[in-house]
Amino acid sequence: MRGVDVQAVFEAVLPDEALDGLISASRLQERERKLDARRFIRSAVIAASSGHGGRQAAVLRQYFEAGGPRVVRGAGYHWYLTNLPANVSPGEIRKLYAVRWEIELDNKVDKSCHRLDEIGAQTASTVRALVHASVVASVLVCLLAHHHRMEEGPAPKRTPYRDKPPIHPQTLARMVGTCAGSIAAAFEKRGKAATEAWNRLAEILLHCGADPNWRARPSVLDQLRGWKIRPGRQRRAKAGVRLK
Repeated sequence: MRGVDVQAVFEAVLPDEALDGLISASRLQERERKLDARRFIRSAVIAASSGHGGRQAAVLRQYFEAGGPRVVRGAGYHWYLTNLPANVSPGEIRKLYAVRWEIELDNKVDKSCHRLDEIGAQTASTVRALVHASVVASVLVCLLAHHHRMEEGPAPKRTPYRDKPPIHPQTLARMVGTCAGSIAAAFEKRGKAATEAWNRLAEILLHCGADPNWRARPSVLDQLRGWKIRPGRQRRAKAGVRLK
């Protein structure tokens, strides 16, 4: 992930022309003691990615208490309902289903990171504004992750082992929300200062947006693209302690 890529994504989604039209139409007044209107709007939109998370247990509890059916999984077996021809192997069906599951992970990013299911507004106009902000924040994160994966490319045939962690959309989304103010401020810089700011942001997002479980649980997309995890060293067993 490079600074020019991060800058291109944010400038394409949040251009000056669109914001100027919004500021003019809404008659948003600027004050000296506050950030300028462009930076204020950009920070508000990008900060939609600062999610809460950790609500899965509560959701499941409410679901079960409301009488939702339990999902029964067979021990050692997985059942898939598909209309694929019979010459498709069970292993290929499992991989295709895992790729299809990526849309559920995108929904999790929208909800747990971008608070799309926590719109607490009362009026229709405010609801639309908050929904649009959440969707824009989600699009920004997906574009950043996509640019990084395209730049990385498929695994080389001779050495298909991954040495660096891949980008994790949820971790990246939380970091983008944390850096919302710095990202909005980078729009206002020019020349060398702008290049340094965007390069610094790219380093932070790449480092803090990495998948923390890439060795233990490699992603399905990585596996389909040919990436493998190099086996690590076996840990030495600790010597037992004898009590006298």
